[in-house]
Amino acid sequence: MRVFIIDDQRTIRELLNKTLGAGFEKQIFSNAIDAFNAAIKNPPDVILSDLKMPKMSGIDLIIALKKMVNTKDIPVILLTSHQDVQMLTQALEAGAFDYLIKPCDPLELRVRLRAAYQFKIAQYELQSALEKLNSAYKLIKKETEDIGQLQRLLLPGESLIENLRYRVISHYEPSMDSGGDFFDIVNIDENRTVFAVGDVSGHGAKSTVIMAVLKSLFTEYVYDILEPDQLLSVLNEKLIRCLPVQNFITFFICIIDWKTKKLTYSSAGHENPIYYQSNYLNTIELESDRGYPLYMDEVADYSKHSLDIDSGDKILFFTDGVYDVIGPNKKRLGYKDFSHFVKEQIHNESPNLMSQLSEMIEKFTLGTPASDDITYFTLEIL
Repeated sequence: MRVFIIDDQRTIRELLNKTLGAGFEKQIFSNAIDAFNAAIKNPPDVILSDLKMPKMSGIDLIIALKKMVNTKDIPVILLTSHQDVQMLTQALEAGAFDYLIKPCDPLELRVRLRAAYQFKIAQYELQSALEKLNSAYKLIKKETEDIGQLQRLLLPGESLIENLRYRVISHYEPSMDSGGDFFDIVNIDENRTVFAVGDVSGHGAKSTVIMAVLKSLFTEYVYDILEPDQLLSVLNEKLIRCLPVQNFITFFICIIDWKTKKLTYSSAGHENPIYYQSNYLNTIELESDRGYPLYMDEVADYSKHSLDIDSGDKILFFTDGVYDVIGPNKKRLGYKDFSHFVKEQIHNESPNLMSQLSEMIEKFTLGTPASDDITYFTLEIL
């Protein structure tokens, strides 16, 4: 252990040198200025310094050391002849590791020095561990961001999709850099379009991977199985066979036959979309028994429902993250207030409805980070 001994009295310097003996590598100084300059060039493990000295006191030395990158972590033990509480408090506030009253017990002095040295080692190891942890965090964050970018490629690429039959405006916001919400729009043929929304339980990369598997299975079977309840049954069976994890998935599918103007839908434990019937100026929640979420029961059965659609009708699809948002007062928005707001505004044009919904959520949360992925989109029949 390298120790700097600093005292303006020669007798004290000699006494401290003799007290420490041969077990320490010592460098002795008669003033703090020379010791400070030497510490900058070759920092010691511990500094043992007198408190009151001319030109630069022990407190001044500590303040100067704390300003330099290579000396700021050197523990300094101060020695004083009088227990001046105010000055000792000032020294500790400046960053002194410890202090001793002169004349000090030789055994206590050596114990305090070793404690200071062990503290420095522990501090170095902690700093090293924090740097490794920070590097690991940056790597994980980068990988999570990459996964998030890949996930977004699996979702419809545009927030506005419009043709002669329908207009879709969507909003997607993961709670982390990646999430487990899913939605898709598939034109099966010239007469049929499938709209789907889902939510994988949990958050982060694991949910994203499960969502990617769901997307793959959905894309594989959606063109061949044209009944929503049957499609849910197949997805449920395939997910249970290929996934070893325990995350469940809520899912809602509706199929519109543009020739017959009929909408057929089924739910696997997902929130029922809110439907605006333009001819009746009426807003309803699509009726369904919701059924089991996917990946919960291998033999789950799903029911289907249907209704007629007309131009001007609108449907808002969403995941529970929309109404699970938290305000700064820790209060949850809740489904009741969310659905009430939507039912009051859904008669508006789709762009206005989406912007009003976004503004409402922003005003409620006031910047509070979302605890869940947020997905919602409007389907307007043209």
